[in-house]
Amino acid sequence: MNFNLSSGLKKATVLLGICLLPLAIMIIGCAAFSSMGRLADYDHPLVIETAKLSCASSTQDLNGLGMEKLATKKNTSVIQLQIGLVNLYIIKGEKSILVDSGWPGDTQAILDQLKAININPKEISLIILTHSHMEHFGSTADMRDLTGAPIAIHLEDADCLKNGVNSSIKPRSILGHLLSPVLSRIGKSSMRAVEPDILIDEKMDLDPFGVQGYVIHTPGHTPGSISIILPNGDAIVGDLMIGGIGGVFNQRSPNHHMFANDPDAVDKSIQKIMGFSPKRFFVGHGGPLSPEDVFSTFIGG
Repeated sequence: MNFNLSSGLKKATVLLGICLLPLAIMIIGCAAFSSMGRLADYDHPLVIETAKLSCASSTQDLNGLGMEKLATKKNTSVIQLQIGLVNLYIIKGEKSILVDSGWPGDTQAILDQLKAININPKEISLIILTHSHMEHFGSTADMRDLTGAPIAIHLEDADCLKNGVNSSIKPRSILGHLLSPVLSRIGKSSMRAVEPDILIDEKMDLDPFGVQGYVIHTPGHTPGSISIILPNGDAIVGDLMIGGIGGVFNQRSPNHHMFANDPDAVDKSIQKIMGFSPKRFFVGHGGPLSPEDVFSTFIGG
């Protein structure tokens, strides 16, 4: 059976698997021979303007990252670029940072959404990768060519980027076990290998790239998963958690991701993020999520 699917067909197969759990494997396999087209990308990015940065209310929580030294320079916007079932983000301050790069072949969809929000690719100062799964870093090489921006990834996930391969997936739910065989094959699809410019360890200051905030290490989904903490209370956490079921149904309801390299590390990373008292969680699929819902799901429950 040939699983060399186009990027659009890959997304369609994932959606079918999520919607039809008991028949997921059979349906996705049959889809390899179908003429299904690419999932329609959203025409308009979701622009979420955040309040003017004020560290006064959160300085105590963020002192460990050095946030107390950050002076307000410009309002910050978190802009969601929804490419099929995957969320990418622009963090816009004095400059713009791209978070994740989608599947291989998503470059034009990203460019279209950047155009819709009046961002020239050359204005992007940095590309941050939350982790090394194909739907989050697949178009990194193309985006670096177009933007000239350096690429940052955690050192624990860097080899996957260098070799153009997907990090392993370990299911932690029934849905994960159903989808794992197919997604493992899709993850072997070709993507351009990329040599990262910046290897993140425990934290990284974003101020040199025109955005106030920090990257921190939040392992669990993959060994090198990272999150981004902004001093206004926004947190971009990648696939540390997911919105709803597969990021499709009940998207504002926090849930464990269906895959986790180390579930215990996931729990510790969520505790770590909650220590910064975030006001909003932006995730790789579904969301955004409220801190109250995240607390009740993962900690208070």
